[in-house]
Amino acid sequence: MSSSPTRPDAAHHSPYREAMERGYTRLRFEPELEAAFQLEQHRLNHTWLRLVFWIGVGTYLVFVAIDLATVPLHASRWTAAIRLFLIVPALAAALLVSRRPAWQAWLTPAVFMAAVVTGLGTVGIVALSLALDAPLPYEGTLLLPVVIHLLTGLPWRWALGANLLALAMFLVLVPMVQPDPLTLTYQLSFMVLANVIGACGGYALEHRARTTFLTAGMLSELAERDGLTGIHNRRSFNEHLHRVWQQAARERGGIGLALLDVDHFKQFNDRHGHGEGDAALMAVAKAIAGHAARPLDMAARYGGEEFALVWYDPQPGHLRGMAERLRQEISALDLPVEGGGAGHVTASIGVALLCPHQSPRHADLLRAADIALYRAKHDGRDRVVMLEHPDLDALRFPETASNG
Repeated sequence: MSSSPTRPDAAHHSPYREAMERGYTRLRFEPELEAAFQLEQHRLNHTWLRLVFWIGVGTYLVFVAIDLATVPLHASRWTAAIRLFLIVPALAAALLVSRRPAWQAWLTPAVFMAAVVTGLGTVGIVALSLALDAPLPYEGTLLLPVVIHLLTGLPWRWALGANLLALAMFLVLVPMVQPDPLTLTYQLSFMVLANVIGACGGYALEHRARTTFLTAGMLSELAERDGLTGIHNRRSFNEHLHRVWQQAARERGGIGLALLDVDHFKQFNDRHGHGEGDAALMAVAKAIAGHAARPLDMAARYGGEEFALVWYDPQPGHLRGMAERLRQEISALDLPVEGGGAGHVTASIGVALLCPHQSPRHADLLRAADIALYRAKHDGRDRVVMLEHPDLDALRFPETASNG
């Protein structure tokens, strides 16, 4: 059986790709991915959101002045009061929440409440002015569904809920106070149509934003992942080791590193073919990835048939056993090959444990693991050699090549 891997999913299941393949017509991802999407949307929309709300505050303050200047007093005192003491404070409250990063979890509810208050308040102004025989133009209410759906950055469901509340209030109150049936028919029709247009536009906008988010995530993974095995590549590994080394220095912890080399891989490749060789590397990578279980652990393809495995602050007494279990798991792999039967691979593993407060350079950890790997191969392969808290002076020797 010949294998021809075509995408990097052997040892890594991409939540971005899985969400793209499943589809998101309901505008929802899995909880963890959904949280990441909403966080990214907050970051992207924050400045624009604040601008929209400042414009909203300014607009309603201008209309307060227009009401007081043009509308009879018996009506303007009510319409201006709704704008000044209800709508403007709701918009200002959302602005205040948006200023404080610590309140970010409350930003969407605050924007939703501001949208609800603005919608209901605006509808109330229209109905009240009609009831007081000083009708104001209702066209402003037609803009609200579009503004709430397209400009506030609210998730589509939240925006839809805010608009439906305002629409329901409009459908109930306006027929009570609008004496002209023809005008009422047009007002109701246009209001419903404005909500339909706003909802469709908001849905399309969020669907496109989710597509962009997933695409960016997959592109980021492609830059960080090995194209064959799907686990992290060497560049990603180097960046991760640098980060966890700094964190371990702050927390006075240790870093365990295993460098692994598939034994006699060239002979396996020559005997069974490159397709089977690729399948073997994918199977080994999947086994290694299964041993990077904690958030700060990492499995990576180091190059060719070499792999690396970072363990953050492992228990020193357990490290050798962890590496030995990995070696046994790789040795037990059943790799179907062309022509029947099973191919067999083993691995040599060099393990080192070092604390950043012992050495300021994570390069010393890499060198120690490389020395241990060389010894494992020199001593007969298919074995684990460990350097626990190695002599730093010994690490000054030139790196020993570990290909073979």
